[in-house]
Amino acid sequence: MNNAVVRKLVLTTQYQPLSPIISEVLSVTVRLPSSNKKEALFLSDDGSEVPWDPGSQFELKRVSLAQLMVKGRAGDLVVLAGGSW
Repeated sequence: MNNAVVRKLVLTTQYQPLSPIISEVLSVTVRLPSSNKKEALFLSDDGSEVPWDPGSQFELKRVSLAQLMVKGRAGDLVVLAGGSW
């Protein structure tokens, strides 16, 4: 059975995972609303920061969202839409 996921994450100035559920593996579109005031910073696998500008989006296939860390301007958003397919 597939489960659909639509969720928003309110950014803070500290890194937080895209999901608090360790075992959650999903395929999602990650969207940064154009109304965000500043880019979001994702933590790469080598520890560097990767900026994503407001209005951008990208697709992730079958990834553990708990391992993806993001921070940004407090109050800006990251929106996830996808599921367990």
